[in-house]
Formats: sequence, structure tokens, C-alpha cells
Amino acid sequence: TLTFAQVSGAGSVTGLTGVAASGGVASDVITGLNIGTAVVDVTGESFTSQMVTVTITPIPQTITWTAPGPQTWVSGGATTFSLGVASDTSGSLVTFASSTPSVCTVSGTLATMVTASICTITPTATALGNYGLTVGTPSNITINKATQPALTITSTSGTYNGASYTLTLTTSGGGGTGAVTYVAVNGTATGCSVSGSTLTSSTFGTCLVTATK
Repeated sequence: TLTFAQVSGAGSVTGLTGVAASGGVASDVITGLNIGTAVVDVTGESFTSQMVTVTITPIPQTITWTAPGPQTWVSGGATTFSLGVASDTSGSLVTFASSTPSVCTVSGTLATMVTASICTITPTATALGNYGLTVGTPSNITINKATQPALTITSTSGTYNGASYTLTLTTSGGGGTGAVTYVAVNGTATGCSVSGSTLTSSTFGTCLVTATK
């Protein structure tokens, strides 16, 4: 008959009962009580005492979290959105981290938009009891560009000098610091074209101009 006894280790085990050897082979069921390493002394009749190390590893956790849907950039920036609530197997705290800090940053359960792009957030379950720290699956959250206010062409008329017509185009409205570009097509006038912000036509009449910012 063999006997088993734990002699050291941070991990603890149970089920250390004596069993009879059968055919020269002895076995025992050892149940882990908490994570860590336990050293077990195995002794028996006509059997040299041996130390056996038993390692009890943490249980991986399952994280339950639904990432928020697409967000829209707000003029002025530094706008936050909630990451919602996440849970794990052990009931420990689930934390969030951004792997795209140039797009979004995280503090607690709030994400701050830095620019319009793809914001990647990863939840992590904190180790608790016999459950180990578990990193969840990253989620990509799209931050869409903001819709600009209406853009209006403010320069609408000029004078034809008999040879050509030239007008410097200007606009109002819109948002952001992007450049304004222009495209012109013939209306009742002919030869309508734009170079930079200068509109030119070869005849009297109207040109149809589209401004884009």
C-alpha cells in the first residue's frame, strides 16, 4: 500500500489516500484546491520515498462583451463614447485597453475619439481565485468622419470684358481645415474652366460650378 502526503507548496491538493499497488503500478486521484505547485511525498512498503511535484494551473476565463457600434466624429474632437459593461467567469473586473491610441484612448469604460479611423479595443479579465488573467478578443470600432455643414459659393457674378470672363471663387460654410476644390462645366457660357480658385469662360453667360471641401 502506498501513501501520499503533501509536504510543501503554495498550491493545495486533496484526495491523498493510500491505495494498493496492482501489478506493480499504483495510482491515486489528486484534486487541486487552489492554483500553485504542491510537492507530494509518496511512500510505501519496500518502496523508496519519492517527491512528486504537482502543478495546478489557473482556469481560463470566458469574457462576455458586446462592443459598441460605429461612432461619428464630432467637430472639436475629444468626444467620448461608452464601451458598455463586460463580465467574466469569475466575476472579477474586466478592463479595456486601446491598441490604436492614435485613433482612440481608453479610461475606465470610456473611449475618447482622437481621429476618424478604426479604433481597436481589447477586454481583459482580471485574475481572481483559481481563475487566471485572460485577454479577450479585440474588437474594431469604426469612427466615421463628421458630416460638414453646407458649403456655399459666395462669389456668383462678374463682368465679361469682351474677351474673357474671370472670377475669383469664394465659399462660406463647411467645416474643418480641408482645402476647397472647384469643378466647372458650361451653362449658357462656353469655355468654362477653373484653375485653383479662378473661374474663366470664353463667352458671356453662366457656368455651373461645384465646390467640394
